[in-house]
Amino acid sequence: LILGGDGGGAPITFGEQEIVEAITWGSGAFNPFQTPAVLVADWLGLLILGGSAIFLYVIITNFHGPRGDEKYFAGYREEKMMSIYVNSFAAYAYYARCASHANGDIGAVAYIHLLKYVDYLFTCPLLTADLLCTLNLPFKITYPYFVWLNIGCGVGCSKFVGPARYMWFGLGASFFCVAWYSVYVIVAMRLRQIAGSKM
Repeated sequence: LILGGDGGGAPITFGEQEIVEAITWGSGAFNPFQTPAVLVADWLGLLILGGSAIFLYVIITNFHGPRGDEKYFAGYREEKMMSIYVNSFAAYAYYARCASHANGDIGAVAYIHLLKYVDYLFTCPLLTADLLCTLNLPFKITYPYFVWLNIGCGVGCSKFVGPARYMWFGLGASFFCVAWYSVYVIVAMRLRQIAGSKM
């Protein structure tokens, strides 16, 4: 790896900045991932989200239906378990961050900031699907897919310099508008129906 490029003026390309930072942090310089606030926040995130996932799993899997006689009520209706998937995967990402902290956040684990995007790529579409399933709305796969594409554009936007960054930003903003408006329209429709039925 040639850090300076031709004459030291070439821009650092994808991945090289993190390698430079990892080398720098390993030499004893300030490491932002090792501050007490970051360490405490990540451990709290792991404990809270992991505990929530376990609690929800126990509650949901022990529910035996309205009549109380269906042993695998949630097992046959796994769309009702998406809150477990969201919390458990978020806890999984926090666990990876805590493991990185244990290694001093140097070397390959210095890519810790990418873990939030891995988390978002799974949890944001699942949250969208959970909302659509809870309200029994259409497009339970299509709209979460739009959200997934939007988050993926965020990854590209954060990792590159212009003009590629601006191209990713523009595409991501377009997907966000489409996803947000699409979900808003059908959720508003269902809420109006619910409000009308209670009058």
